Amino acid sequence: MLQQAKVYFEKNKRLFIDMQECVDKGNAELLYAGADGVLLFDKPSRIMMFAADNKASALAILGRFPLRSIGEKHPFIVAHGEETRLAVEESFGIERQTACYQVVYEKSEPIALKGALNFKKAGKEELPIIQREYALESPENLERLCAQGKIYCAFLPQEQGGAFVGFIGRHPEGSMGLLLIFPEYRRRGYAEELEGYMTNVILSEGRVPYAHIIEDNYKSVNLQKKLGFSVADEKVYWLRLKTTI
Repeated sequence: MLQQAKVYFEKNKRLFIDMQECVDKGNAELLYAGADGVLLFDKPSRIMMFAADNKASALAILGRFPLRSIGEKHPFIVAHGEETRLAVEESFGIERQTACYQVVYEKSEPIALKGALNFKKAGKEELPIIQREYALESPENLERLCAQGKIYCAFLPQEQGGAFVGFIGRHPEGSMGLLLIFPEYRRRGYAEELEGYMTNVILSEGRVPYAHIIEDNYKSVNLQKKLGFSVADEKVYWLRLKTTI
């Protein structure tokens, strides 16, 4: 199934880059891979990712599995494209959904930084601040990501006081995010500098930088474009399935 999955991802590299990266890093349990779609389980984040040619294909793929078992074990599915989202909704029902643009840095050269900030991996001193300020990941996930070296903090140079100005990182499934600049340091270009730094870290690991941007976060989408990221032609949907089917 591995080769079949990789062939399928070639149909739309931008839309499927998160699934491709999951497979390439060896984090995927492939549940189905064929000419009509791919369904996988990302082991680090414990979420499912799903892509299919159309709603009928998606329903047929889901029909291969006991739906109750999927819903109970894996309450989150990232559906790629509206047709796949509709199939998941019809099969399980959706308790909550978040539509996102998937953006991808397709270049090989690193982003030029301005040198306005110093960076280091988040440690025990920064963790409580990160947990207090960032609400889109659980405190447990944030602690785990810090321990794994997945969150980076930005500081002013020592000659400017060395203040902690913000942070960025990667979510458990690998997407770039967790970006936050503290209010008193905004509108200085620090978000662009932090994201450029994180992009370069991922490139240095031989990986493809990508992110999921909530659909109404236009400022973030514009920032990605400014940095040279491309936007997939369809959205991805983070779906929390209904607890009972």
